[in-house]
Amino acid sequence: MNRSTRIAIVAALLIAPVMMAFSYQPQASTTFEVATIKPYTDSGPTGAVIVGGGCRGVDSPAPGGPGAPAPTTVTIGGPPPGAGGGGGAGPVGGPAGGRAFGPPATPIGRCVFTRMNLKQLINYAYRLTAMGGSLDQLLTGGPGWISSDAFEVEAKAEDTAHTTQDQLRVMLQNLLTERFKLKIHREKKETQGFDLTVAKGGPKMKTVESDDKTPGGMSMSFGNPASGGMASVNSPRATVASIITFLSGRLGRAIQDKTGLSGVYNFGLQWTPGEGESQGLGGFLLQPSPGATATASEPGVSIFTALQEQAGLRLESTKVQIDAMVIDSAEKPDQQ
Repeated sequence: MNRSTRIAIVAALLIAPVMMAFSYQPQASTTFEVATIKPYTDSGPTGAVIVGGGCRGVDSPAPGGPGAPAPTTVTIGGPPPGAGGGGGAGPVGGPAGGRAFGPPATPIGRCVFTRMNLKQLINYAYRLTAMGGSLDQLLTGGPGWISSDAFEVEAKAEDTAHTTQDQLRVMLQNLLTERFKLKIHREKKETQGFDLTVAKGGPKMKTVESDDKTPGGMSMSFGNPASGGMASVNSPRATVASIITFLSGRLGRAIQDKTGLSGVYNFGLQWTPGEGESQGLGGFLLQPSPGATATASEPGVSIFTALQEQAGLRLESTKVQIDAMVIDSAEKPDQQ
């Protein structure tokens, strides 16, 4: 046996286990092992609803850990800020009061959504508003029920111990295509939006130290219009991206970050909501009880003025290029 033959044999013996390992790597599935979609039914406590959800892969942040989404609480029709019940966690006041809570943490390898309409599910699956902009701008077309009809979704991956967050999103995209007979296409368009800049005098938000363990997330409350109609939003650990998500959802416009700010901040606003502002946090459009509304009964501080005076930020009107998605067709799913 010559030297070249011996080298070839040794190389083959060394490479063989590696090649065998590659040949036995499981292929990532693009569909859930089991999934159910059914119309939403309100089974929560009186005066409260559960809304939201998500997908959690093995690479997702642990609940309550750094980078993990914080539970959302939205109070509608409660006392105005400063009247003993301000803030998302305060008591609800008045017969029109209502509170929306985020659902419990989703188990690993699953997607769970409660009281979510098809537009919100598409937004989550394709991360539309994650890049900035309002959902109404980024997703258009389709029948009217895609915004009004809410659904409960529970789906489980076959290999829950090894499925990543991105893989779950792909599975969710395929699930929506299959069950809702969803047909969509993308297109670029120019739309009216805002540039978020630093106001004269600089930002007024307190910087949070990098080792601060305070959880993130935002809470919002709407005061009863008969008591002045004030609203407030608070976040002990907000980034400019999360502030833009909030503002885009409230104002229904795409917003570009021109602040140059990269830190984490204690962010809070109090203002009197005006016509055209959505009822919700981060794009969630809530359906409050009759009599509860985000429209002010009297003139007050607008969200634009509050942003400048209280946070040191400014919104400037501009044209924005966005990568939008259009729903060509969709059907209500069979209950399964």
